[in-house]
Amino acid sequence: MYSNESRYLKKWLLKLSVRDMRRHEVDKLDKKILSILQEDSRKSYLEMARQLKLSETAIRSRVKKLVENGIIKKFTTIVDWEKIGKTTQAFICLNIGGEMGPVVGSQLVDISEITDIYTVTGDIDLILKVICDNTSHLERIIEKLRSYDFIERTITYVVLRRVKENSRVALQT
Repeated sequence: MYSNESRYLKKWLLKLSVRDMRRHEVDKLDKKILSILQEDSRKSYLEMARQLKLSETAIRSRVKKLVENGIIKKFTTIVDWEKIGKTTQAFICLNIGGEMGPVVGSQLVDISEITDIYTVTGDIDLILKVICDNTSHLERIIEKLRSYDFIERTITYVVLRRVKENSRVALQT
């Protein structure tokens, strides 16, 4: 009896992992829905259905699948950080001594002013996007980073003006 349960469990786990590994094929309609939601994630299913000349149920089902398959990561709000007193944006490049393990990531992730962390190729190891109150605040963040033993070097680029800012992914529909 145990061996039958074990075989069943193995079969079920294999089926589950194969299902999870399958990539959702994004078709033309999915791309249209994604484009609409990138423009305004508050748009109702009914409004999208009217715009795309489909039923609300069809749109709801498509969006649900896009979420379930991780294509839509989350619905969020984009804040104009300058209007809430965050006047300084910078990119801080880091050289890390030794391996970049989970300790490095966990310490950097806990700094709330760091909005993005990228591992990159080339002469540096990481690029951090930082949004803070002012240059004094930025200086304190840089000092904090330099206090970590694993950081060998920092190079900071202060943003003077944003020429383009866009979180949308270009989709060919």
